[in-house]
Amino acid sequence: MVPEKGVICEIRAGKCNYKDNVVSPDERKGCLRLYRGDDCLLSSQWLTREDNKIEDNHYVFDDAYLERIDRCDTGEVYVLRFTNSPLKLLYWMQETNLTTIKNFVETFNLNTGSNDKKVAVKPETSAQE
Repeated sequence: MVPEKGVICEIRAGKCNYKDNVVSPDERKGCLRLYRGDDCLLSSQWLTREDNKIEDNHYVFDDAYLERIDRCDTGEVYVLRFTNSPLKLLYWMQETNLTTIKNFVETFNLNTGSNDKKVAVKPETSAQE
């Protein structure tokens, strides 16, 4: 059976910049999504919501998972880790509903074959509290 093509899951999220051990948010409105292309390969994509321009496209081969950064107390920040690479990408959730965030992370990790990874999400309250 051929997997369905297109967007598997997506959420409003911005990128984070990392320089000199300091993380700062990219203030642009963005979208993080898991996408299956015509070639049936999965990719993690980040695009701007203003013009839907894909800025980051990373192929995922059962080696990637999203994990919450617990030390962040100013919002919901997640790292996209690759088990076969030192690459780490940081995203801050622009979505405020924690159930939506939790469902996105679980769907992302399940589809990337990373459902065995522990993903911590705060208790069900607003992310802005």
